[in-house]
Amino acid sequence: MNLNYLISKPVHTLIAAIALAAVAAYFFLSGTSGEDVESGVYRIINKNARGSLSMGTGFKVAQPGVLVTNYHVVRNADALFALYRQGDELEKVRLRIMWHDKQQDLAILRGLTPIPGEILTLADLAEGDLQKRDEVEAIGYPGAADNLATISAKGQINVAQAAAVLTDATVSTGTVQRQVPGSSRLTIQHSANVNSGNSGGPLLDSCRRVVGVNTLSQTAQIRFNDIAKAAKGNGVVEFQTPGALESSVHVREVLAALQEENVVANLSSGRCRSGKTTGQLWALGTLSTLSFALFSLTGFAVVMRQRDFSPDDGFSSPSTPAPVRTGVANDADRADFSGHTVVADQASGSGENVHLIRKDGMRYDLTALLNRHGPSGVVLGRNGGDADVALDDASISRRHARLERDGRGTMAIRDLGSTNGTVVDGQRLSGDQPHPLHNGADLRLGSCAFTVSIEHRPAQMTAVRTWILSGFDDEGRVFQYPIASSGPTPPPGALAEVASIGRAADNDCPINHPSVSRHHAALVLDGAGRLCVVDRTSSNGTFADGRQVGSDPLPVEDVRELRFGDVTTSLSHAH
Repeated sequence: MNLNYLISKPVHTLIAAIALAAVAAYFFLSGTSGEDVESGVYRIINKNARGSLSMGTGFKVAQPGVLVTNYHVVRNADALFALYRQGDELEKVRLRIMWHDKQQDLAILRGLTPIPGEILTLADLAEGDLQKRDEVEAIGYPGAADNLATISAKGQINVAQAAAVLTDATVSTGTVQRQVPGSSRLTIQHSANVNSGNSGGPLLDSCRRVVGVNTLSQTAQIRFNDIAKAAKGNGVVEFQTPGALESSVHVREVLAALQEENVVANLSSGRCRSGKTTGQLWALGTLSTLSFALFSLTGFAVVMRQRDFSPDDGFSSPSTPAPVRTGVANDADRADFSGHTVVADQASGSGENVHLIRKDGMRYDLTALLNRHGPSGVVLGRNGGDADVALDDASISRRHARLERDGRGTMAIRDLGSTNGTVVDGQRLSGDQPHPLHNGADLRLGSCAFTVSIEHRPAQMTAVRTWILSGFDDEGRVFQYPIASSGPTPPPGALAEVASIGRAADNDCPINHPSVSRHHAALVLDGAGRLCVVDRTSSNGTFADGRQVGSDPLPVEDVRELRFGDVTTSLSHAH
């Protein structure tokens, strides 16, 4: 900084300080309002084949109209609709189911036409980012609220008022009580009141981010047959207990489903404190610090002008403050086919063996992890954290750095906002940009030094062979799909997809039949170059010569009959 300019023009420094303070204040006060969030929460109408209606809640996660809700909200639907208000008019958009999972009680819907409203931000939460006593808020359309509105109106209600009632969401607040892991999903137990009709609505943290999908409310039952035998019905009274235990499906299950369907959502990482994420608090702190520094420099300049100060008096220019590093989100460890890594086509036909060799001779083989995690990379961190590779060194942060491949396929590393920094060939990394790595590079995490070993290996190629998958669809029409089992052989333990099979039109082999799931099964190459079949957790199963197929690949070389649900097909060699 030029002190002569500062001292001669202190008013300029004061203006800059005021501007930074104003930006910091605006940043602190700004944010998505509750009203904006509510515009992205919709009442879901389920009309079944008998014409009866049931209702639930859904929320928007992507354009032009991708919604998330509970599976039980859309179960057995003959037609699905989302309601919203346009002025005084009640509008509805027909929906179709993109994806669902009964065990996780989740479904992804898409409007047949665009749906207006706010896109809700999803929280990309690492372990510890959501804790007990954190404030949460549930938004939805409970049936009890409709009953209250009807009673209050006493039957005197016009069309505009009816539209307002049907699209006015109910908000309840509470706190996180605990997180409950399970075999099929992670559940958040909380105290924000949820009633029938709330199902599928968002659970928000104080940063207005979705942390869960509301699904269940704990109720109690009392049988009084012996006391009131004249009671109608089955003699069971069901009521909501005071301070009921509510539950929501954790947002990480939603993120996994959206990634499976290639839906790009708005994400925000880090823990929420006082309505701000960690990254926002860093930015706010930096702006406030710079503003305070400029105010101080303005006062210093005024005093020095009064003393007729010159830089020759022995004062030196203050140094530029070091940049502040911010952390980045942890990518989810996603692997299709229940734990089998799926490898993409390799244009170069080659692979890499990647090792980190510590200066004391300890060797870490990262090849399998990098293949398994794919674009999300491998997180290096201190033992005891949630890193993929745990290193026993106190100078290393719990989530210190990430090894990954950049857009050109080159190995790279990025710092994750570590305390003691990441250094490559003497250069300290800043920000969250990936830094390329070469064979023999010197890498330092905190005070722990490594040598990077990257060995290129040729990929084996399978022999080119064409198969024909043939059968009859629901309308009795013959289908025949050619399938070429050629390409680079994946590494051991990995699978390379050759063709996807299912009812949806985006499959390589679409089969139009109600017993076939949207993404039912797949033909893949295993590490030995064999063509295999795997089931994608279909509803009605996949069978090879009568034997049920699971997530483990089953070779089809000698299989005569493949059955997907109720559709029998044959797989034959093409000559």
